[in-house]
Amino acid sequence: MSKDLMKPFFHDKKKDDINGFLFDYSRYTKSKNWDNEMRCEMIVMHMPDETKAWVRELIKGCNNNWNKLEKGIVRVINTEGNEKLKINCLRNIKQGKKKMIREYTSRFEAYTDTVKDKIKEDEKQDWYLDGMRKLYGSRVKNFCFDNFNKAKVTAF
Repeated sequence: MSKDLMKPFFHDKKKDDINGFLFDYSRYTKSKNWDNEMRCEMIVMHMPDETKAWVRELIKGCNNNWNKLEKGIVRVINTEGNEKLKINCLRNIKQGKKKMIREYTSRFEAYTDTVKDKIKEDEKQDWYLDGMRKLYGSRVKNFCFDNFNKAKVTAF
């Protein structure tokens, strides 16, 4: 008598969790003797509601190729994780005691370019001002205008 494995469900969007989920899902589908077509169709039932739409799109594009679908799911989850990581890095950039404002600004803009469409203009301005040295940042805030570019010009 074979042991029925517990149904795996993917609950989190963390990239660390997706690999474990896919491993468990593969084991589960093998215990059920599902072919690639059934694996691809049924994975949607194990995903959270907010992910079902893009998983269905991936299924259409992979033509029931399980390996291709698995790589696509990992790619999407990892991309979302990388964007969050880049945004967190941008939020945590600091000028430093010995850094010039131009150095800090160019580094900040380089990070901003990687997540342009994911952050709002006012967030960008706030994070830029927060990363400056306290005394310098407070002076720029006093003269600060309503967007990032004007704050940058004021800082120079």
